[in-house]
Amino acid sequence: MYKLQLIPLLLAAIGLSACSPQDNHPTPTVASIPAASVAEAPTQVQTVSAPVVLEGSWSDAVPVYYQTPDPGLKRALAILHQGLNDPMMTTPGAKPGPFNNLSVWAAQILATHPDQTMAWCQELRQQHPNNQLILIFQLSGTPDSRKCLGQLDLPPEYQEVLSAPTLTAESFLRLNLAPVTLDIHWASFYATGQPEYVYRIVDYVADNAELLDEKPANPTQQDAEKILTYGAARWSLGSNMKQYPQIKALVEKYTAGWPSERQQALQRALNPPQQ
Repeated sequence: MYKLQLIPLLLAAIGLSACSPQDNHPTPTVASIPAASVAEAPTQVQTVSAPVVLEGSWSDAVPVYYQTPDPGLKRALAILHQGLNDPMMTTPGAKPGPFNNLSVWAAQILATHPDQTMAWCQELRQQHPNNQLILIFQLSGTPDSRKCLGQLDLPPEYQEVLSAPTLTAESFLRLNLAPVTLDIHWASFYATGQPEYVYRIVDYVADNAELLDEKPANPTQQDAEKILTYGAARWSLGSNMKQYPQIKALVEKYTAGWPSERQQALQRALNPPQQ
């Protein structure tokens, strides 16, 4: 069984568990309410164009998706289909990170193309276990997202969870940075190319460089969380800049007008002296 942990972490309120496709008995954490209370009558939907064959791996395609126009979202669907079928998503006991990140990426794409919601809903729910689709449509927050969630083939026990309020893609730039929200920022950037997701991480790394030097003798839980988040932010920013020239160029352009002291703080964080 794998857990859909992203929504609970965002809300600190919802505990939604979903089983892998091999498990036919999902275990939600709330009491049931009638499914009919949220299901809506089917409506005519925009059809998805003919599918495309994805060249290469979905995991290589996700980080660079934003660089190439994708009329009709055909490439996005090909990436999503391959990702949802990957054994790392479906094997019992699989870590939730890759699944959560793929779901955020897909949700952001759908949020920027809300007219495709029901077309995606129709295609995805026919080809994948419907419990794999909850995060995508919950987080996208399109006008038709709730309608799609009502049409998913899920046990009635899920309906109370699905009806609870949740953050959506439009709110992600307001999230406090933490390891899980850093992943949300990167997945959102990969989907949309919106530079503000990267800028927030760059600002955070530069403006908290003192954490490289501060080592509390008796760190509190808050201290530990700050150190963990800062380490994750430094690593993710440096790694993405090394792997993707477009991100490196984006960061360099953004920081070009910074005061020298702030530029030096960023460079020290990305290239700390060897111990």
